Amino acid sequence: MKKKTAAFKVLTFDDDNDSKLAYYSVNYSNNKYTAVNLAISNDQANPLLAFGTVSGAIVLLFELTSPNPPQRILKWHIGAPKSLTFNPDSTYLLSGGAEKVLVFWNILNEKQQFLPRLNGIIENISFNSSVPSLIGLSLNVIDGDIQYLILGTTDLLSKLDISTPHLFSGMNKDNYIKKNLLRDLHSFEKSKQSTRFKHPYRLDFRIHPKSNYLYLPSGRHLQVFDSLHNLQVDNIAVAPAIQQYGKVGSENKIQDPMVIGSEFILCSKTNDKDWLVTCDAEIRGEAEDLTDGSIEHWETLRFWKFSGSTDSWTLQTKMLRPHGDYPITNIAPAPKSYFGGEAVLTADSRGNVRLWRPNSQGIWSLRKFYSSGSENATNNSDTDIKKNKPLVNIANKEGTSCSWSPDSSMIAVGREGKVVLLDVNSFEAIHTISPAISSSRFHTHASIGEPEDGEKNAGFSGLPIHSQTRCIDLNLQDSHIISVNFTSNGKLLIVETRSHLTVVDILKNTTVFGLILGGGNNSGFGGSIVKVAPRKKSEISVGDSTDLENDTTDELLIVGKYFTKEKKVSSKITLWNVSDKKSTIKCKWCHVHGAAILGAEWSEKWQEWILADMNSNFGELGFGKSSARKSLTKESESKQTDNWIVSSLLDNARIVNRAAATAKSKVSLQSDDTEEFNDRQGLQGNAFDGILDHLEGISVETLFDRVLRVV
Repeated sequence: MKKKTAAFKVLTFDDDNDSKLAYYSVNYSNNKYTAVNLAISNDQANPLLAFGTVSGAIVLLFELTSPNPPQRILKWHIGAPKSLTFNPDSTYLLSGGAEKVLVFWNILNEKQQFLPRLNGIIENISFNSSVPSLIGLSLNVIDGDIQYLILGTTDLLSKLDISTPHLFSGMNKDNYIKKNLLRDLHSFEKSKQSTRFKHPYRLDFRIHPKSNYLYLPSGRHLQVFDSLHNLQVDNIAVAPAIQQYGKVGSENKIQDPMVIGSEFILCSKTNDKDWLVTCDAEIRGEAEDLTDGSIEHWETLRFWKFSGSTDSWTLQTKMLRPHGDYPITNIAPAPKSYFGGEAVLTADSRGNVRLWRPNSQGIWSLRKFYSSGSENATNNSDTDIKKNKPLVNIANKEGTSCSWSPDSSMIAVGREGKVVLLDVNSFEAIHTISPAISSSRFHTHASIGEPEDGEKNAGFSGLPIHSQTRCIDLNLQDSHIISVNFTSNGKLLIVETRSHLTVVDILKNTTVFGLILGGGNNSGFGGSIVKVAPRKKSEISVGDSTDLENDTTDELLIVGKYFTKEKKVSSKITLWNVSDKKSTIKCKWCHVHGAAILGAEWSEKWQEWILADMNSNFGELGFGKSSARKSLTKESESKQTDNWIVSSLLDNARIVNRAAATAKSKVSLQSDDTEEFNDRQGLQGNAFDGILDHLEGISVETLFDRVLRVV
């Protein structure tokens, strides 16, 4: 059988003369191997070339200038290696891939060394020729969320660790989110009548009320991220891993547990009773056959208690299948008016609501239960579990939503086009709200914005434009309720559905405000995010600009995505003043962002909204800045400046110290008859040693004075 051959073209060049280029061909046998990536050493005398193959084998070629270079086959990887590189002296070849293992191949003795259990798939390995003692790694932690590592070659310990915020929660496999956005765009271009996004992906992160850290679901982990300093604080392992190492081949069909929701429970009784409740989902079945119907799916509710001594979360209670076979669609912590806040509600896709509370030992259990009686409903789209369909977080599930009244006397349960009010004590329905919204006056979110120049000259405010439009020709009886929220005084109830938003006066049982989120035909507007937070003008620092009115009780944030003429996704952000006392709602601010905003949360400590978009960017939005936010920002900037000054002074001191020591050694080599030189008074080699002692707690000015005294 005739051997098939292929060739690489290798270019050589002179660092001092970029125009002096030459290349030659390297032939190799490719009967079994198809190259996917390669690496070449910088050894001028005997360069080496290595290339990875689809099967996982690495082919190492020697004597590249010969007609038939000898080759060696290196086998360990099961899948194709993602990255290959030689170390600066060409004694080792480094490789990595989906196994999450860094492999060291010794070229001289053909032995291997391994650095296993890295946090992600190895996407890139690099060396810096000026610092050969360090290795740079780029790790794909989960679905494009990257971690950068700098390792020492001698001890393989981390010298620098940079982690990006893990926004996509492990739900962006194979670029799943962007592909769905493209499908929505194609559907809109085809029909020109799309009123909503069919795939309105929402992020499900939370902000800790005290530390202001972001808690981001990241696969089976919960990433704790400091947005102020842009660094990862912690990475909590919520659920155990099915497989510790990376997955290759058919192993990729096995899904690890995934965190799909989390909430904080802050207790008003004592400061050491802060709780974190998480929900993770898991799918088990025959990994080799996606068409097999024998699928096990379950969710686990976990309650974590914060330990101030260790500054970490400790698991207290684990509840397997808290709602049986039905997926959880909402988690709602209780207000402090109900047992000091130590309680939480969970709702599932079939209308069931459960109340959980801890005992004196901190063990959580089910206390009360409500069923809407819809377990036998024919629509089971929310409960269908498919192996080849990614898991989704709670923010993207539809089914049942619930909310506490501020005084904890009632619970609102939204499902199938109506809202049921429950009595907290008896857990029985006391009232059903089904507002006649089809004849109400509705604004259109897609047309709310800044006025045109002509409108400004005419005196129009531009917010909102279509305030008097009576929308009776649209089908507003949308049965898919996304969320329900009480205002801070409990008088108004904000109900969000797929296509619209309504504000209901509970006492009068009337709709006081309506907003069309779909935007009408020919807009492609939808995929909205609706959030509400208690907000008062008195909370704003004196001197800060604010559009909050004196009677404002809450602030409403609404974000809608839409397609532009350039076939891109943009987002419209609006802020609204809600007056619980007057039962009014007014739009006070509008902005268009040139990317898809996927998540928004209220920062209680900073009194601002934190937004995240498709490009992993975070933004802050609010009417004025709180004093806490200002002091933290000022403190952070001051620390960074002081650290830079101290670091510069110490570096300069060490340089002068080394220079003085070198000068002293040179002086000792001079002859004794050079009296003029020897009589000079110079710096001693240990002159700056005392400066570097006891640095903790001293100011920059004190350190600078120490340097001046020595000089």
